[in-house]
Amino acid sequence: CELTAGGATNPQAQQEAADLIRSIQRRLSALSAQTVRRQRTQINKVRNFWNQAKEALDSGDTEGARTLATKAKLLLDDMEKQGSR
Repeated sequence: CELTAGGATNPQAQQEAADLIRSIQRRLSALSAQTVRRQRTQINKVRNFWNQAKEALDSGDTEGARTLATKAKLLLDDMEKQGSR
């Protein structure tokens, strides 16, 4: 596996970013209405990162897309941990 500079297009990295963005979308749509109400601020942050990640990927910024999608994923993970307490 070769590391490429941020500007180069790496199809595998693009695919990973796209998969991550899709998985966040699935997780967001699976949230219950109760969770959405209770965690509104957190979910808005997740959606914000998710939208920015999609825009970054569309504009060819794979690394930025992955970074933003990862932030969204970590916020979702955090929310789920808090929800299970």
